[in-house]
This record gives sequence, C-alpha cells and structure tokens, in this order.
Amino acid sequence: MLGEANEMSLKRRKVTVRLLASVAAQAGTYRDMKEYPLPASGGAPAFVTAGPDGALWFTELAGNKIGRITLKGALTEYPVPTPNSGPTCIVMGPDGALWFTDNTNNAIGRITTAGVVTADYPIPTAGSDAVQIAEGPDQALWFTDGYGNQIGRITTGGIVTN
Repeated sequence: MLGEANEMSLKRRKVTVRLLASVAAQAGTYRDMKEYPLPASGGAPAFVTAGPDGALWFTELAGNKIGRITLKGALTEYPVPTPNSGPTCIVMGPDGALWFTDNTNNAIGRITTAGVVTADYPIPTAGSDAVQIAEGPDQALWFTDGYGNQIGRITTGGIVTN
C-alpha cells in the first residue's frame, strides 16, 4: 500500500512540474532567467537578500563568504574572518548594514555595504544552530535558535538576548 501511495505522489509531482513548466514557458520566464556562476566551486549559496545599495547580497555556507551581485551581474565575494563559521541567512538591518547568521560559529555577524565584517556577536546559548534572521518592527534583528528551542534578538548595538 505504501508503494502505491508513493507512486501516486510521484505522479502528482510530475503533473505539477509539467504544469508549472508550461505556465512558465507561456509567460516567457525561461528566456528571462539568467544564472551567474560563483568564481569557485563548492560555495553553496544559501540565502539572498536585497541590500540598501541596490545590489543583492548572499551567503556562501560552505565557502565561508558573503557575496554581493549587482543587477548587471558584477560579483564580489567577501571572506568571513572566522574560519568555517557557516554564514547561512542574511538580511538588511535597520542600520543599513547586512546581518547574517554564523551557524557553525554560534554567532550573528554584520557586514557593511563596503564589504567589511565589523562584528561577530556570540549567541549565549551554546550550539544554538541559528539559521534564520529577520528585522523586527522594533528595529532589532530576530533569529531562530533551533537547538535552544527559542527565538533570539540582537540590537544593532550588539546586545543579544534569547
């Protein structure tokens, strides 16, 4: 019985993929899509966000870098100073900098639009597994603390609570 259910699920997925492909082709989105390869293989881009400078900023989880790409495709990479920190999610902060989770370093990082990593704020919960980060309505940044089973908060002044 389990085999039949999996087979039906697979058929539904195939139909869904075909339908989406058909809609996308009719809308012309395939011809408008462009991909930009990273300079080095294995960077593992994870999350992307719009920056205050009009560029897109992204994390390279395995590459230990923060990347920036303009709408014309000019790409710049900035190494995160802490080795193997695992930058995961990135968001524009209320202070005009980009803030990111340093997943394996158990910290929240901050990078300016000039590409300078200005801080790496430790999270109080050991091994928190911080992945997601978002700006809150209180002008602070809020992040997930997966292993601590809680939500954390960091101010732009670097005060972390969770």
